[in-house]
This record gives sequence, structure tokens and C-alpha cells, in this order.
Amino acid sequence: MTQKTILIISSEEEINQNIKEMITEKKFSVITASNDKISLTKIRQKPPDLIFCQLGTPEIDGYHLLTELRKSSRTFTIPFIFITTKFDAGQWRRGMALGADDFLLQPFTNSELHEAIDTRLAKQEALINQYKQELEHLRSSILDFLPHEMRTALTGILASSNLLITQLDRLDLSIIRELLSCIDSSSQRLSRLVHNFLLYSELSLINQNPDQIKLCRSLENYSSSKTVEYIVIKIGKERNRRININWHTEDISLAISPLHLTKLVEELIDNALKFSSVGMPIEVTGRKNGDYFHLSVSDRGRGMTAEQIALIGACIQFDRSTYEQQGCGLGLAIVKQLLQIYGGKLIINSILNQETRVNVYIPLVKSSLFLMLQPKQKKMKTSEIASASSC
Repeated sequence: MTQKTILIISSEEEINQNIKEMITEKKFSVITASNDKISLTKIRQKPPDLIFCQLGTPEIDGYHLLTELRKSSRTFTIPFIFITTKFDAGQWRRGMALGADDFLLQPFTNSELHEAIDTRLAKQEALINQYKQELEHLRSSILDFLPHEMRTALTGILASSNLLITQLDRLDLSIIRELLSCIDSSSQRLSRLVHNFLLYSELSLINQNPDQIKLCRSLENYSSSKTVEYIVIKIGKERNRRININWHTEDISLAISPLHLTKLVEELIDNALKFSSVGMPIEVTGRKNGDYFHLSVSDRGRGMTAEQIALIGACIQFDRSTYEQQGCGLGLAIVKQLLQIYGGKLIINSILNQETRVNVYIPLVKSSLFLMLQPKQKKMKTSEIASASSC
């Protein structure tokens, strides 16, 4: 088993030595640093497995140090424990908001120190194992479904185009139109596949970077929930199931970009249509619920088990051997990533072989900020929403 490394950051040598002696009993590799500059240099050379940092000294700005570590994916998950001589609610709130894992109050006992270490390292180990499992699911799913999806789309394009090239003079106009339609639908399928993979990768990177998350939230373009109505009409017409979709949404300004809201709604409705039979109703509702806009999309399709809901993620498809499915299972994974970026929620309720209701909660625009920006806002017509969504 690889020896864990613990970094102690304190300007007081006595604290460094005392903690070092207590930790050495557990046979950890212990290194120390007396200021911010030395700490960052050591961390960047070789990230430790856990960090103790003293608060309240001129030589060490623990909050700045923690902020710097949480900016990098290489150091983002390192457990960070503040050491302080007194409990201060303001310090605690600020530290936790920046991503601190714990506060250790001096003087502390040997058992308290070891408990803090064991708890944080165990939590980190659990997270690492979870990431490994998710990565293995993703790798397996990509190998299973991506070649099939790409090959299916390309086969349609190549076969139809080959017939047009070699047999054009012998084909009726109706056959030519049918072949062109096949090329178009296969191209759209391939384009959606590539777009969703690129988008999922982009959103995953954003969710690993706190600064990028803050940037997304600070650059919000406050859009109306009327976007939901536009997407319902658009997808209903494209799938020839407009008559199956019933919707009612309140006109509320949401704290999410129009582009991301459009994608989120598209994936939810597309999923409901994909997993329910033609003729079965789809219900879409949207209303204010506290500080959130509650969007609900329900279908009377084949449903999901609790285990399947728990496994929802990138490229995960269920019962593909039984049911023909287009796509690669990225829809709800993209929805989850978007809601994580904007501080939303996803709750799925389903009864196997009966129905599925997907509930998303999107934060509302804060009233004070909305009132400040409102004079600059322009009421969008449905036709204008369509243009904006395509940007």
C-alpha cells in the first residue's frame, strides 16, 4: 500500500513538530511548510494526500491558499483541514464556502487528530473509487454503443449516397427524395451524437473548476420559461407527436443561459418521447416552487427501476438488447451536468412499465438583480426565441 503524504502548514515550528510526532505513529510521510510560498511550491511539486493549515498568522493566508488549490483539478480534491485556537462562526462559514473539509480546534488530543485524518482520507478514498467506477461505466458504454451509433449513421449516409452516384439516371424522383431524406436523417443523427459528446466533455470540465462554475453563473442571460413552450412545439413537430404533448408553464425568469435551458428542455422531452409509444401522452408543466422553477416532464412509457435511476450517467442505456434505442444515453447525463453548474436539482420518479416523471429545479433570477437589469430586457416573441436558441 502506498504511503500517504500529509502536509502541515504552520509558521510555528512547535506546532509542526508536535503534529508531526503524533502523525508519525500512523507511519505517514509528513512534510512541513512555514508560509504560503513554500506551501504552494511543495504542493505543485508533489500534491499531498491531506493538508493541515494554521489560521490566524501573518505568514499564512489559509483562505487564499485554499482558493488557489480549489482552482486546479490536480489539487481540487485534496482534503484541507484548518487548525485554529478558537471557534469562530465567521471563520467556519468562510472556510467551508471555499471548500475546507474540517476545522481542528487547538489544543487537540492524539485521538482527535487521528480521527480527523482517518475520516478525511476514507472520504477521499470513497470518492476516488466512485470516480473509477463512473469512468469504467463510461469506458464500457463508449466501447459498446459509440461504434454502433456511428456505424449506423454512416451506413445510412454511405449506402444512400452510393445509390445516388451510381444509379441516379435510373431512379424515380420519389426514390431520390427518399434517399436524400435518409442521408439527412442519418447526418442529423451523427451530428447530434458528436455534439452531445463534445458538450458532455465541456460540461464535465466546467464542473471540475469552481472558477468556471462561478463564471457561468455570473454571466447568466436571464431567459423566460417561454423557451419551454417553443421547444415543446419544435420537437413535437419534428417527431410528428405534437398532438401527444400537453404543456403548461408559468412565465418566470430563470438563472440559466437560454442556450443551456434550451438543451436541457430538449433532452428531457426527447427522452420522454423516445421511451414512450406513439400515441401515449407526454405532460410538461413548469411553475414557481420557492426559489426554483420546477419543470416536470412525465411519460407513460416503460419506466425505470430504482437501480437504473441510480446508474444514470454518461452513455448508460438500459435494456438495449430488448428495446431499440437511438442515441448513446447522454441526455440525462447532460441534464445532470447542467443542473450541477447552475445549482439546480434533478429528481426522477418512475414505476416500471407504467410511467416516469423527471423533475428538474432551476434557480430563479434573484429579484434585486432582476429589477436592476429589467430596463434592459426585451419581451421576446416566439419567433425571436427560435432565433435566439439557434445562436
